[in-house]
Amino acid sequence: MPSYFHSASQSSGEPGSATIIAVRSHGTREGKPQDETRYCVSSLRTGAKAMLKAIRQRWSIENSWHWVRDVPLREDAHRYRENNGVQILATLRSMAINALRLEGI
Repeated sequence: MPSYFHSASQSSGEPGSATIIAVRSHGTREGKPQDETRYCVSSLRTGAKAMLKAIRQRWSIENSWHWVRDVPLREDAHRYRENNGVQILATLRSMAINALRLEGI
């Protein structure tokens, strides 16, 4: 099992049982070293490699889609009241993101 992936307890296979996972990540953010531990709880019954793959896929979605919307576009800071306005602006943001990605930006 890789050093950055540690399962604190294994699922017993009983209904309602769970696995607690600690995932350590190392890297840099804004030029400063980062060392984080993220804890996950899962009822998925699988091995460590498959669990790590599932966790990485989830973070891949977060980093490639949600982060782009939340940080540079500040989507979470906007407080729109009308349902149509929310849907229209979300569609416009998606179109802008896709256009930038097509241009390689």
